[in-house]
Amino acid sequence: MKLFAFRGIRVLVDPILIVLLAVAALLGVGRDMVLMFAFVFGHELCHTLMAIALGVEIDEIELLPFGGVARARGMDRVVGWREVLIALVGPLFNFLCAWCCLMAAKLWPQFAPALLTPVYLNLTMGCFNLLPAFPLDGGRILRSLLSSFLGRERATDVCAVIGVALGAGLSCFGIWGVLSVGRVNPLLISIGVFIILNALREKRRWALGAVTNLEEKRQIIRRGAMEESWITAGKEVSLWEIARRFHKNRYTVVRVVDERMRPLGTVYEDRILDCILRGEREKTLGELVRSG
Repeated sequence: MKLFAFRGIRVLVDPILIVLLAVAALLGVGRDMVLMFAFVFGHELCHTLMAIALGVEIDEIELLPFGGVARARGMDRVVGWREVLIALVGPLFNFLCAWCCLMAAKLWPQFAPALLTPVYLNLTMGCFNLLPAFPLDGGRILRSLLSSFLGRERATDVCAVIGVALGAGLSCFGIWGVLSVGRVNPLLISIGVFIILNALREKRRWALGAVTNLEEKRQIIRRGAMEESWITAGKEVSLWEIARRFHKNRYTVVRVVDERMRPLGTVYEDRILDCILRGEREKTLGELVRSG
């Protein structure tokens, strides 16, 4: 969900974060959630500033319940110590905020009870983000370390699997709480689902970039013009199947036809890729044309 754009950088918010804010307001802890939202934004801003400092062009920022994701042009090429630095600076921001609040509590004891909440929020956010699983910062650090031994693709798969396992474990623990003590923990279940969905999305994003050579195409476009490639495909062909046929150094246009070879419409590469990134890889070309 798009919030706003600043200097060409789109700022998005994950729907689960909106749900958590609404639930918190209903439970009477809305102020704490607003605080968390502010720390999430600061956390992600640090990722963005570090990426820019290292020469990475940021396309968009997505705010997530326990951190965020800065998506950038050429981010798949940011490896080694640069990837570690970009990932590490977010949790360090949270630990610094927690330390500042503790120091403030010592200097002004009368405000100590009010400062305990931001200390707890930042320590939780910082530690949670260092867990070695996608889409968390710790998962990106682990991928960078594993890439030298396993290769980038295999390391991405490993971190995605860990992310799904972590998310499933948190969700099961939340459900177990309902069954054992009769108390619902919507936060735990929501965070578990969030981790699973985003771990799978990160894996899809990496696979899609590897298949379609997205970054190389962007470099070509920035230098000037790119040749165009046309494909004619049946309406029952899936988006993922047609994406695998995209030319790596040309912009692809797909003409969709029915069983009698009658044209139904034309779809462009960028629209197909957007749908795949939203998790609609099994959607057919015919469905995409009908949706306008």
